[in-house]
Amino acid sequence: MKKILPAIIISLMSSFAYATPASFHMTTTDGKSITAVETADGVKFKEFGNKGTILVFFGNKCPPCMKEVPELIKLQNKYSSKVGIIGIEVQGYTPAQLKAFKTQKNINYNLISGNKYDGFVSYIAQRAGWSGAIPLLIGIDKKGEVQVVQAGYIPESSLNTIVENITK
Repeated sequence: MKKILPAIIISLMSSFAYATPASFHMTTTDGKSITAVETADGVKFKEFGNKGTILVFFGNKCPPCMKEVPELIKLQNKYSSKVGIIGIEVQGYTPAQLKAFKTQKNINYNLISGNKYDGFVSYIAQRAGWSGAIPLLIGIDKKGEVQVVQAGYIPESSLNTIVENITK
């Protein structure tokens, strides 16, 4: 009995030392599942496998955000084999409104309603120290490590550089 008790205590202590990483299951406007899993230095999107990820928080009433949409469409066309793009709308569109927005703008990348997944939005805000300024771009490399966090409009040339850096 004396040998079993220390083993049980060590086992219990080690289970508390290694908390389970946060995991978020979301659905895009196209009905695709996206799973985000916390990493030590960021977040990994399972569906993108060995690709980098561009995560953009945007709003439907934000002029710089709307200016960035065509740039992201071009980026998706150019780098679809190297990077996955996720846009999360944070100004209150319902999933149905966001789906109509995607159709209207001919968006070819993944869109998710922040309204529906506010837990994920809050999680990112906390980890990134984000106060809500949009657009906000987070560039994540193949290992799930955040390489870039930038608020404000990003021109196409800078987006290309970001993709090259996160897909090395």
